[in-house]
Amino acid sequence: MKRQKSSLVLVSIVFLAGIWGFVFAQRAGIVPGGLELFIFLLIMSAGVYAFVQEMKRHKDIENGFPPEDELSEQIKYRAGYLTFMTSIYIWLALFLLKEWFTDYDTLFGLGVLLPALLFMGIRSHLSRNFNEDAH
Repeated sequence: MKRQKSSLVLVSIVFLAGIWGFVFAQRAGIVPGGLELFIFLLIMSAGVYAFVQEMKRHKDIENGFPPEDELSEQIKYRAGYLTFMTSIYIWLALFLLKEWFTDYDTLFGLGVLLPALLFMGIRSHLSRNFNEDAH
């Protein structure tokens, strides 16, 4: 239980630090444009997703349910497989369109963040479709 509370606190702190960092950067006159703003929004979406997942896990533990069961493991593996297969095509598209990027750091950032966002979406979709309470 202590581990769950500490992970929840850690995710909350990192998420709030990201938001405050963005606010301070904007106040300092560093206004991110197009692609940098998109990358920031991807990072914040990952933070929101992690926060929501930790809240659900914490609620399940408080209610006496196991945080992970066989179905959730299978959903995680299936989402990972689909994300890996799709990320190959994402990397191919990024390398074909590399002239659009100003530096390789942005290219690499998108190559890592887009599959992460895709994994979150696929896992959420699969979890909703396999939800036993919905039937």
